[in-house]
Amino acid sequence: MRKPPKHPYSHLAITITLRLTLSPPPPGFPLSFGVFQAHYASLPLFSSSTHIPTIGELATAFSNFGFPFISPICLQYPHLQRPLLILGWAGCISSLVLASFATKVWHLMVFQGVMYGVCWPLCYTPFVIMTNGWFMKRRGSVYGIIYGGSGLGGIVLPYMLEKMLEGYGFRLTLRMVVGIMLLFTGPGLVWVKGPPAPATAGRQDDPSKRLGNLSFLKDALFWIFAAAAFIQGLAFYLPRFYLPEYTHALGLSHNQGAAILAFYGAAQIVGQMGLGYLSDKLNIFIPVVLSTAVPGLAALVIWGPAQTFSALALFALLFSSFGAAFSVLWSRMSTYLTDDPGTSTFIFGLFLCERGIANMLAGPIGEALTGDEIDVDKYGLAKYGGVVVFVGLTSILSALSGLGWFVRRKGKDGVRGDDVFEAAAFEPLHELESLSSGDEEEEEDRGEDEDEELKV
Repeated sequence: MRKPPKHPYSHLAITITLRLTLSPPPPGFPLSFGVFQAHYASLPLFSSSTHIPTIGELATAFSNFGFPFISPICLQYPHLQRPLLILGWAGCISSLVLASFATKVWHLMVFQGVMYGVCWPLCYTPFVIMTNGWFMKRRGSVYGIIYGGSGLGGIVLPYMLEKMLEGYGFRLTLRMVVGIMLLFTGPGLVWVKGPPAPATAGRQDDPSKRLGNLSFLKDALFWIFAAAAFIQGLAFYLPRFYLPEYTHALGLSHNQGAAILAFYGAAQIVGQMGLGYLSDKLNIFIPVVLSTAVPGLAALVIWGPAQTFSALALFALLFSSFGAAFSVLWSRMSTYLTDDPGTSTFIFGLFLCERGIANMLAGPIGEALTGDEIDVDKYGLAKYGGVVVFVGLTSILSALSGLGWFVRRKGKDGVRGDDVFEAAAFEPLHELESLSSGDEEEEEDRGEDEDEELKV
């Protein structure tokens, strides 16, 4: 019998560690755009424009929108994964350098928004493909850990960027961020790698090269999950971008505004890891409803009437801890719909694409719902009341995806999802392939021995 390869846990640790701390670009940087937004709005050079919030919306929208287009390339041509990752990393660096020379808001929209957003999925998509190759079971827990890494950066970066923007201005700050990326993430790219090729590599049935079986489009659950992903995406990023302005309108300090974003990032870590873990233990619809209904109620009941720093901090904790976990659940939603690794990755990409489209719409919607006058005695300070109501109602509407409980696929137990996850926890995909082929060889050897005994 062929001996299966050893568990390459060292490579697993390197991959997860890089994604948590060194993944290009720094994972907390997009979460901190609210600090840039408040700073840009205070500069005479940009303050007359109403399109400043669109910069961050474009970055997050294109980041999500690019995944379905890049993932088929990574699946079909695995040898291109590392080159694409490095290309995207270099593009993100270049975009921030170019943004540092901006003299108009549309310059920032093009470079810090569109270019940054287009290059980021070139980095991120290979990470997702590699992760799906390493892990077969408990992907919810794994993705909770990985996604929680962005919250780590979200705790420190708002404070750091706030001080840098106040002391050096946005031009030098962006260039200093580029220096940090070069210093801390550049060397780490050498160690990023996916698992060894599966035993079926090169065959027509190689699961790593399947671009997706579209039969899931006939499943009502897919459309329920897809609708929830789109609706939730319309609202999720709006609080992050408007909270700094909201704190400033209340007369709170810039440090308190940065603290709100830090709470937002810290809560994201706990929520994504916690609900990711629960998605492996409970029926998938339970964490789905929690991650949508709780943020909606928090917006309507806490954010709208908020008049103090403590109220906004409580809202940030609740909204981020539950709402940010919704994207973690996509990995379990996709495995709940299909057993095929390539198809589940493709479905995950479609959810990301929906989030990108929703984010592109969220920016103009947020601008249209923002009023002109501030009245601290009114709901949402009057100016932001429409945004608050929109965030609350759309989040609660996406919670109706819990109705998918009644149309779940036949044969699903509602806890773990697919039979393919009967393998040992965190078992690498290539190891399962090797064990499977090893069992086949053992059966063939046993058959040959029996034939020889019969001849004797």
